[in-house]
Amino acid sequence: MKLFNIPPEKKSRVILDTDAKNEADDQFAIMQALLSESMDIRALIAAHFGTEKSSSSMQDSYDEIHKILHLMNREGSVRVLHGAEKAMTFPYRNEPRSKL
Repeated sequence: MKLFNIPPEKKSRVILDTDAKNEADDQFAIMQALLSESMDIRALIAAHFGTEKSSSSMQDSYDEIHKILHLMNREGSVRVLHGAEKAMTFPYRNEPRSKL
């Protein structure tokens, strides 16, 4: 059901980077974004969420995005891309920036 009609040129073009398998807020955000009439979702990028919960967290997020699209009957409606498999490190330190 459409509540209002937004011209395509007025929609916000969005690329959503998400660690979808980490916590439930990301699944909700993906669903909300895909159902929003004001957004033009260009791609969903699977993000890693560290190695404490999983050694393949980015792939877990990628698979979760596909599961959400399947459950919404929206498979193939948006590009799903792999993000980085781990955090970036500084050249002078062997730690992710988030731990500084």
